[in-house]
Amino acid sequence: MSETEPLPKKKHPKKEIFRKTNEMDDAQLAETCETVIVFFNQHLAEFTAFDLTLNAAFALNWQQQIDNFINQDSDYLLSAQLQQQTVLVAQAHTQVKAYVNDYKYFVSRAFTRQSRRHLEFGFTAAQSTNVPVAYSACLTLLRVAQDYTTQLTAAGAPAALPANLQNALTQLMNAETGQEYAKRLRIRATTQRIQMFNTLYDTHQRVKRAAEIVFRNNPEVAGQFA
Repeated sequence: MSETEPLPKKKHPKKEIFRKTNEMDDAQLAETCETVIVFFNQHLAEFTAFDLTLNAAFALNWQQQIDNFINQDSDYLLSAQLQQQTVLVAQAHTQVKAYVNDYKYFVSRAFTRQSRRHLEFGFTAAQSTNVPVAYSACLTLLRVAQDYTTQLTAAGAPAALPANLQNALTQLMNAETGQEYAKRLRIRATTQRIQMFNTLYDTHQRVKRAAEIVFRNNPEVAGQFA
């Protein structure tokens, strides 16, 4: 290599990327267990002779695990329920904004050319897209509006307007709570689904290992439990 020739760039080894994956998905596990348990029941006597706990009661419990796993609510269903709650929140929020607009109209009529009154009522925060922020601001708006009941009434504001806004806020908070609860139920269901998957997977693996011993001289039968 000549003195003027550039030195080759030092190559750094690429970092290996590890990815944690399941050996099978929910549907595959359920289908595998439904198939294997049929073979298990056919060879129940051989399994029980090897391990007394691999008996008819074990088979019934395993079948119950499979049925429960198959019949659990899917994440798709829970996601749809959460979406419905999101729609209810949006609808309730729209109604709250409508009553806030009513207040803006009558405040403008009651206090002509007094734009700072809008700051006092906090209309910007009351119409926030953030539900907790809007809720708190609307409660404050109602307290401020109570201080100006005479002026707002003279401007034509309906007597039912405060109650209408309060009721809309109650509906909004109920919808918001329902949405948050739906999120928690989805977390709970996912946790249960993982636990059920692991339990069912472990049961299948136990039977598979036992079959490898029971049918060590008959690989074809042992393979039915894989």
